[in-house]
Amino acid sequence: VCTLMHAIIFLMGEKKMSNTYDYTESNDCFPKTIIDEENGLEIEIDKDGNGTLVDAGLVKGRKNECVVPGYVKVIRGGAFSGTNCYSNIILSPGVQIIESEAFEEAYLVGKLVIPSTVSYIAQDAFNFEGGSDVTIEIDPDNPYYVSDRVALYTKDFHSLIYFYDQNDG
Repeated sequence: VCTLMHAIIFLMGEKKMSNTYDYTESNDCFPKTIIDEENGLEIEIDKDGNGTLVDAGLVKGRKNECVVPGYVKVIRGGAFSGTNCYSNIILSPGVQIIESEAFEEAYLVGKLVIPSTVSYIAQDAFNFEGGSDVTIEIDPDNPYYVSDRVALYTKDFHSLIYFYDQNDG
């Protein structure tokens, strides 16, 4: 019997790079919250093994690359809010959605790499902190989005998602 709303599981140095999280405990309490200590991420896992990145607060001050695993399907709004990262953030193939304000007031020096599997980026997903030096790289096989180092657009160029200004790269 599950008596807690969320079970907290700590991943110590384990790399889980598949597109679903393999959780084999018999407990039926979902969602489960895991802490990916290697990448500084708090992730909710549903009963099907799909994850939602809830908080990247442990990324603060990181100087090594942060890799969001492929079993994470959604980057929740506010997940990277207020985060300071001095290296690249790599969204692995499998990530599909970047919600509104996911990178609100995030300070990033490096690349944000978006895979071909991302099919939705909210128009207000990115609002980097002044002084950020960020480059958003979109996988060239992504059928929905394109970046020309001036801005991030929908592939048909009908919607502007993010414009690089002089304050953030």
